[in-house]
Amino acid sequence: MALYASWTVHPDAGAWTGQVLPYELETEAQVLFEQRGGFRREFEPVRFGSVLASNPLYPSSIGICGTGCNMAFRRDLLLKLNGFDESLDTGKPLPGGGDHDIFYRVIRANYPLIYEPGCLVFHQHRRTHTQLQHQYWTWGLAIMAFLSKCYQQHPETRSQVRALIKWWFWDELRQVIASSLGKHPLPVRMLLAELWGGVQGLCGEYERSQARSAQIRQQHALETTMKTTLETSSTGV
Repeated sequence: MALYASWTVHPDAGAWTGQVLPYELETEAQVLFEQRGGFRREFEPVRFGSVLASNPLYPSSIGICGTGCNMAFRRDLLLKLNGFDESLDTGKPLPGGGDHDIFYRVIRANYPLIYEPGCLVFHQHRRTHTQLQHQYWTWGLAIMAFLSKCYQQHPETRSQVRALIKWWFWDELRQVIASSLGKHPLPVRMLLAELWGGVQGLCGEYERSQARSAQIRQQHALETTMKTTLETSSTGV
């Protein structure tokens, strides 16, 4: 109902995101995730357009708009944008970045993106420290893979992307120092994992993922051709 109500107010919007709250807080890792900010969402609706005066790094800093575990889109717009990037959110090698990328492309296509807190979901956070540390590594990897794509494909935004990358690394280092002084909820090792993920993401991860995606498509095409050939041979046509 909240999504429909928001659509009636913003019929020109191309995408919606919503509030994400913890499904449970039963382990220390789950509590740590929330103490660090969780998914950092507010309780008031926000209409994100092509410009955000309060944030000079927007729309490259598109993560402020929402998260992939609570999002909805106009189907015709997704088709117009050729869907999600198959080289982002591809599972274990690069398990993230697809939500940032599609939000970014919606905004660049001049469609508003609406954050509607009434569209609420409950997310089951990682239960162990090891799982949470891996999640933060993937976050660093994914954001830098996404920004690498932006830098490659949109030269007009490169100064903004460079500024955002610089800010991200300084902010991560600031958090590492704060943690080492006992002034941050996360252990240093988790922040270092996120920082290392960012380094890896910046060093060609998007290009490597593109190559993996191309290989998978090629393999699928070959298997489809072989299957069709075998079926044709078995029918005697």
